[in-house]
Amino acid sequence: MAGVTLLCASVDKIRNSWTNANPSRRFLGCGRYGQTNACNVFAWHDPKICDRARQVIPGLIGCISRYEDELEKRKKKMRLLVWFLVLSWVWMFAKDFLGFENGQQHL
Repeated sequence: MAGVTLLCASVDKIRNSWTNANPSRRFLGCGRYGQTNACNVFAWHDPKICDRARQVIPGLIGCISRYEDELEKRKKKMRLLVWFLVLSWVWMFAKDFLGFENGQQHL
């Protein structure tokens, strides 16, 4: 659904609620919420979810967040390892190219 023009001329789109009371429930609301010129329009797009879903979804979101954090840590570690690998190649090339053996340069 494209943007909707509200009473205050704010254009908004359907967004997701990520609160524990309404996890992943879509709503339409004024994009200027909390400002003095907001029209405070708010309406749920999805029907109310059942109590069981309200209990399960926050736990699933937490699991996803932990996995995303772990993935980011592993990506950083991988970038560091690649950097060290490239440096080791540069060192080996420079050592062979410049003729270093046992810390001494042989010309």
